[in-house]
Amino acid sequence: MLNIKSQDADVGLSWKKKLGCWLSAGIERQTVIKNVDSGAAAPLLLRLLTGQGRPVMAVFPDLYEAEKAASEASAIAETAGVDLQSGIFPEGESQEGGYLPENESARVNILYEMLKPGGKMLVAASARSFLSPLPEPDSL
Repeated sequence: MLNIKSQDADVGLSWKKKLGCWLSAGIERQTVIKNVDSGAAAPLLLRLLTGQGRPVMAVFPDLYEAEKAASEASAIAETAGVDLQSGIFPEGESQEGGYLPENESARVNILYEMLKPGGKMLVAASARSFLSPLPEPDSL
């Protein structure tokens, strides 16, 4: 009699171990990676984050793609047993160009967390949120 469950468990464990090893191998220090297919962004970002040992901000065309990549990266990290702190960099302006003051504290908090010494954090941002200026520190 074949023990299928046992074999499946071994294959699953092997797969998780291989994923963890691949992610922890990292990528040589680079500042910009361009033209990545959105379906491949999450594992690439995780591998980049583990190789750099410092925060990584990824900019996507829109907020939906940024949230999707952050969610996928969290799921992959959990599966592989990789500790991941992640966040979404909120937009400072609405699609109509109006100022969104309610997002300013979240934007500043994300940047503060990224700048902590020794922090490894993945932050996903839309192009709009990345290009929206922050308020002057004295106005906060």
